[in-house]
Amino acid sequence: MNRLVCAGLSVTHLLWAVSLLVEPWRYAGKPIIPAVFAVIHLATALMIARARFRVLGGWASVSVLTYYWLLVKPREPVAEPQSVGILAISAILLWPHAQRIFKNKLPSDLRPLALRLGLAYPFLEWGLDALRNPIRFQYYLRDNAMGQPVLLVLSPEGATVLLGLFEVLLALLLTVGLLNRITSSMVLVSLVAFSVIAGYPLALPQDIALGGAVVTLILQGGGAFSLDRRIRMVSGGAANQSGPPSGFLGLTRDSVLGTAGEVLPQADDVPSSGAGKFGDDDSEYERSQFAES
Repeated sequence: MNRLVCAGLSVTHLLWAVSLLVEPWRYAGKPIIPAVFAVIHLATALMIARARFRVLGGWASVSVLTYYWLLVKPREPVAEPQSVGILAISAILLWPHAQRIFKNKLPSDLRPLALRLGLAYPFLEWGLDALRNPIRFQYYLRDNAMGQPVLLVLSPEGATVLLGLFEVLLALLLTVGLLNRITSSMVLVSLVAFSVIAGYPLALPQDIALGGAVVTLILQGGGAFSLDRRIRMVSGGAANQSGPPSGFLGLTRDSVLGTAGEVLPQADDVPSSGAGKFGDDDSEYERSQFAES
């Protein structure tokens, strides 16, 4: 599970470091020292990329993203929900350390749950923000060239409401783990579309880390703590109680074998290989004749 997740996190931290070094003016007025945080992000990217230092890289990622959540997110209400989601995804890298602390008593399927929640959070906040503050999104659609095709079909108000409801629905489906592959595929398409429309720095490089997480869910499923798994368990139990499915003309293997057992002789009824034409007496007679000759 960790390979795609680690690749997405490492690339995202690396691009954050480049942004901090190349465009420090973007971070003016924020509680961020660009040069210092660039070094932190670069070191985090390198540690996550190396399996030997991955847990340490996880701690660094969780720490710096928690700082952003508490001190930077209030200043960036639209962009920073992604950082909170990436924080939950980064927590997966701490899994070996957490298992040692709890003596391997933690269920392994907590990791898919962390991925789902990390993806659900930004979509929930985006959707609610679109419904609470539709003017901002309507203005963005009108002024963005990539949003013009949408306005050919829908009004800015209608597009904003549909977008908000769609994002909230995706967040709820991710949270409960229902229709995982369909939901995750729609999330992936949404992230790609958002990256193309919004671009850097609103969508990228954050969506790279989110993309690695959602592709992992598509490939490996939503885990044990999901409605999909519960539905499969219930339907599997019902199938077992109903018995084996019938074959051609309603015949099952057991019924065919049972019928054959009634027609064919059983093992006790079949003469042994040493018996003569009339059974054991005849066989004894043949053996005595062979001995005399």
